[in-house]
Amino acid sequence: MAGALNVLAVQLLRRRGTFTLDVAFQAPSPGLVALFGPSGCGKTTTIELIAGLLRPDAGHIALGSDTLFDAAQGIEVPSEQRRIGCVFQDARLFPHLSVRSNLCYGFKRARHLARYVGFDEVVELLGLAALLGRHPRALSGGERQRVALARTLYEDRPIVLMDEPFSALDALTRYRLQALACGLLAGRTVLLVTHDPVEALRTADRVLVLSGSPARLTEVPVPPGRPPREAAAPGFGAAHGQILEALGVATGGGALP
Repeated sequence: MAGALNVLAVQLLRRRGTFTLDVAFQAPSPGLVALFGPSGCGKTTTIELIAGLLRPDAGHIALGSDTLFDAAQGIEVPSEQRRIGCVFQDARLFPHLSVRSNLCYGFKRARHLARYVGFDEVVELLGLAALLGRHPRALSGGERQRVALARTLYEDRPIVLMDEPFSALDALTRYRLQALACGLLAGRTVLLVTHDPVEALRTADRVLVLSGSPARLTEVPVPPGRPPREAAAPGFGAAHGQILEALGVATGGGALP
């Protein structure tokens, strides 16, 4: 699928009890959009709606010229037909399969001529060689997240939704995998959910802050330069301050804490 055809356009409304999520945005093609916000603001709900795991009360979801959901027209493409890859916080690996078999599941689903990276390449980059014979129950949380990320990299999906995929990793591994993901996912449209403003600014082409009641989006300009960025880069501290201001947090000049 050509780049311009992979633009993800989203308009979503979902109400549950006293909570209302009302968001609209576009994800560039290719490019990475970070969806940042505090716990409980609707970040995970947003990607589950896009993936088709939850149903919006109203709205529209389109991938290029293909409509995935339209409440007014009664269109709702099943989740498994949306060509969307997902990396969730809890990894969601097949518990009865080894790491190798979990990875092969993703690799075999990719079209032969459209695979983004080779099997051995990803295993080496993510440090999975020693884990191939294990089952998910024998992995740590960080190891499961690395396997889930690898499986998604193998799949031929133009859109990738990532729900805090680095949250269970130690700081050094997280830093390394953020840079790897930026490179390996280049050419795809990615929506990254994170509660870490530094991660958002380091990895994203656009940063959207989700907050308030009803929950709405505010876009924050990213620092200059291509991801992955360093926190010492010009404009990084100011952008960090703008994220906090979008949440209503006083920054005292916008410097990183």
